[in-house]
Amino acid sequence: MRWIRDRTGRFPVRPHYELDELETECEQIIRGFLERRYGQIIIPVPTDALRVLIESEAAALNVHADLSDEGDDIHGITEFFPGARPSVSIARELTVQSWHAPLYDRYCRAGERHKCTRGKLLPGPGERDWIPGRPDTSLVPC
Repeated sequence: MRWIRDRTGRFPVRPHYELDELETECEQIIRGFLERRYGQIIIPVPTDALRVLIESEAAALNVHADLSDEGDDIHGITEFFPGARPSVSIARELTVQSWHAPLYDRYCRAGERHKCTRGKLLPGPGERDWIPGRPDTSLVPC
């Protein structure tokens, strides 16, 4: 992690993690949590395990939040408070859905092959940054 100038003006500087750093950190957190909770790594990670992990780190978790006023593309909100743990809200639609199948179960035909590449998963230049509604500045070289 390194500190970089925040070009949005919201902060003087902000932390910047390389993708490999984020992946390593997230993997260590979930791996340690799963080993403590289940004694093994379970893939896919059970939804209940994710809920318990978030509850252990957040001041509050609301999995039935009404986020309809936030816009159609907002499915969760994390609120940060100085000196306190964050509060996490997840849209109730995600909790009460009768289907939780992966997208390939819903939209792919048998034998159909898809490849996921990092470029398709991450925002490109000019796309949204980590705060909704702002152009992405994190991908602009410093």
